[in-house]
Amino acid sequence: MLRPMSAVVLMLIVGAGPVMASEGDVSATPAAIAGPIQKTQAVVPLSFRRPAALPALYGGLVALQVLDGYTTTQARGRGAHEVNPMLGNGQAASLWAVRAATTASTIYFVERTWKKNRLGAVLLMVGINGGYAAIAAHNTRVARSR
Repeated sequence: MLRPMSAVVLMLIVGAGPVMASEGDVSATPAAIAGPIQKTQAVVPLSFRRPAALPALYGGLVALQVLDGYTTTQARGRGAHEVNPMLGNGQAASLWAVRAATTASTIYFVERTWKKNRLGAVLLMVGINGGYAAIAAHNTRVARSR
């Protein structure tokens, strides 16, 4: 069985592969495939394109949320209690609903941040993912100790 941190690293590496592979060939952009640019089409300057790290970090966030939900469920099943009052009722549906809402709102606000501060958005996602990795590791330790 993979350790949780190994699983997270593996998911981040696998998730980043398609993102990195799609950056290289500029000739395969939709504008190049469609033919010459018409006067009504807008050209997006390279400076406004999303850095490759950001979608990979979003994928990592989704993976970490799933891992956190799974480890929380495992720890609860072995007698641990939930500290978060939003999740304290023990219902699996509420756990996954809060995870989905947290993930969606995090991505939404990081996207808004990216429009104003690109480096700040990437660093924010690195910090958030690091926090969720620590939470999932803690949940795993709690589940194993019971």
